[in-house]
Amino acid sequence: MPAEHSTRNWTFLFSCILLIACGLLIRIYDLSDAPLDFHPTRQLHSALMARGMYYQLSGDTSSQAMQAIRQWKLEGLIEPPILEWLTAYAYRAAGSVDLRIPRLIVIVFWLMAAIPLLISTRREAGWKAALFGSAFFLFLPYGIIASRSFQPETLLVLLLALFMMALFFWDCERSWKWAVWAGLLGGMAIFVKTVAAFFVAGMWMGWLFSEGNWKDIFKEKKIWVTFLLTVLPYAAYLAYGLWVDKSYAGQFSLRFFPSMWVELSFYLRWLSNLRRVVGVEWLVLGFAGTLLIENKTVRNILFGAWLGYLLLGFSLPYHISTHDYYHLPLLLFIAFGISGLFKGIFSLFESKSAGLRILRAVGCVFLFGVYVMDARSELKKVDYHMENQYWEQVAALFSPGDKVVALSQDYGYRLAYWGWITPRNWPTLDDIQLRQEAGQDLTLEDYFKDYTAGYDYFLVTDFDELARQPQLEEWLRKNYPILSAQDGVLIFDLIPDNP
Repeated sequence: MPAEHSTRNWTFLFSCILLIACGLLIRIYDLSDAPLDFHPTRQLHSALMARGMYYQLSGDTSSQAMQAIRQWKLEGLIEPPILEWLTAYAYRAAGSVDLRIPRLIVIVFWLMAAIPLLISTRREAGWKAALFGSAFFLFLPYGIIASRSFQPETLLVLLLALFMMALFFWDCERSWKWAVWAGLLGGMAIFVKTVAAFFVAGMWMGWLFSEGNWKDIFKEKKIWVTFLLTVLPYAAYLAYGLWVDKSYAGQFSLRFFPSMWVELSFYLRWLSNLRRVVGVEWLVLGFAGTLLIENKTVRNILFGAWLGYLLLGFSLPYHISTHDYYHLPLLLFIAFGISGLFKGIFSLFESKSAGLRILRAVGCVFLFGVYVMDARSELKKVDYHMENQYWEQVAALFSPGDKVVALSQDYGYRLAYWGWITPRNWPTLDDIQLRQEAGQDLTLEDYFKDYTAGYDYFLVTDFDELARQPQLEEWLRKNYPILSAQDGVLIFDLIPDNP
């Protein structure tokens, strides 16, 4: 038996290394392409910040360096810029700005998240089911593409995976070590991205519901220490953002829309957005597998995570129905549930012939191999390597001191990053409708004059969005002369007396 146990351990370890290595190989495909394949606005926001931080660290005083630092300072405070600072230090170590570096960093975070997932699922479902659930986590096409994106979601998922593992160990051992780790990891997850609070709180509530005597639980010092460690990091950051930096207050506007709860279209958009992330079949299998997990505490913790996801959706109804990456942490809990389901399925094969067991393995490899090829095809489909050259050409149409309002791709971030011009972005139709939903009364004439006051030119490169705002196009053509109408570029002179 000891020899058999040792063989099983080595087989599991080798399989884990192979899984993670394959996960790395598919993610580094087309590594040098511009970060425009997944939520480019969010990625370029971080790219601008990291570039400015790098130039500040380097001590460069050139005009380009000063512009990069100004662009960084203009970016709003969304989350603590942990990933951006990591990237800036990596740029300094490399000696230059290279967008492959942050892509590698976020990939490593996602791959690392598979390790606590494997450890946790092996304890509850066995090593074979753990490998299957982790393969889902590593090779689902959406997860492959999303885990290459320069944004903090992969770090968030890593910390949630570590927190979940620490909570499981805390439940088994009730030691100070795991109490502190659970508090620190839960607190860091919330610190990295506030929405983690829904998942962390949900998992803690699931654990509490598994306890028989709540009165005694709350007398335990470890619980209160863990609670303080969970809430203090974000509380300190919130205080800094509100009263020191004073730019964080805007993050709470245009987020909470309870009126959407009674709209059928909200739920349809939510479901549609969720289906972009994970198919309904996996969603059902993951939830069903959670029901089948034998350990009551583990099962309740996972149910708490699902409840946290639902509360997140109702708290941020606009974002849950428009930002698909808000669903990304759910892949972690679906993967755990799938492991619980396949524990029973795989046990059916144990008494069968070796041929059936081989067929099972081939079927799993084929399934996730197809997913890998789907993701590769998606990455290969569009080539963004020429983006920097295009935006440099657009920027060359302006003088350094020109002030530009732009209706441009990704809120003008492409022009800002590759063209080094920071425009004032004209809102999209979706932004206008969001403001109207919030009760803001917008009249085009008054809004346009106020928005463009003091600016020299109105640049249009996003003609699909211009077509969605016919009143804007009519207003521009009627009131302002066209200076340039090159292919893909339209420039209106907001001040006809411009030299």
